[in-house]
Amino acid sequence: MAKTRAKKVDRKEGAEARREVAEATVAVSEKGAKRAAGKGNEQQKKASRAENERRAAPQPRKEPFGKRVKTFFKGVSAELKKVQWPGRQELIVFTTVVIVSVLVIAAGIWVVDSGLTQLVSLLLRK
Repeated sequence: MAKTRAKKVDRKEGAEARREVAEATVAVSEKGAKRAAGKGNEQQKKASRAENERRAAPQPRKEPFGKRVKTFFKGVSAELKKVQWPGRQELIVFTTVVIVSVLVIAAGIWVVDSGLTQLVSLLLRK
C-alpha cells in the first residue's frame, strides 16, 4: 500500500512539474510574440508612411497617346541621323564577307552530315 501511495505522489509531482514547465514555456513564447508583434508594428508603420508619401507625391500627367507616338518617332528619326552609314565600297566588302562565311559554314555542316550518314549506314548494314 505504501508503494501505491508513493506512485500516486510521484505522479502528482510529475504532473505538477510538467504543468509548471508548460506554463513557463507559454510565458516565454508570449514574450517572444509581443516582441515580434512590436517589430511587426514598426515595419507596418514604415510601410504605411512610405505608402502615404507615395500617394502624396504629385502624379505626372500622362500625355495623350498620339503625342507620345509622335515624340517616339521623332526620337527614332534623330537617332537614325546619328548613325554612320557604310559607303558603297564598305557595303560590298561586308556583304561578300557574310556570303563567304555562310558558304564555308554550310560546306562544313554538309561534310559532317555526309560523314555521319555514311557511318550510320555502315553500322546498320552489319
